[in-house]
Amino acid sequence: MTFTSYALLDRKIENIMLPYRKIPSVRLKEVENILQENPRPPRLETGEVDPRWFRAASTCSIELCREHEPDFLYEKSFSSRRPSHRWIAGGTLC
Repeated sequence: MTFTSYALLDRKIENIMLPYRKIPSVRLKEVENILQENPRPPRLETGEVDPRWFRAASTCSIELCREHEPDFLYEKSFSSRRPSHRWIAGGTLC
């Protein structure tokens, strides 16, 4: 078995910190009202979660993340096997 002192990199990753935008107070109040009216997700006749409730819960989640960490980590990944790059947001391929 032989070893080499160097190896070509197959991938390059660049971390980019993006600030969350501030959610307007009017929207936060609307979100609070929606979630107080329905603490559990209401379902449509099709069984899907009500989109209005889903957006409110998502907005609340983003606000909690922003309060905890003001910047969101994006990873920009470049591979030598592909000419284009991929965005990896929060560890998930996009």
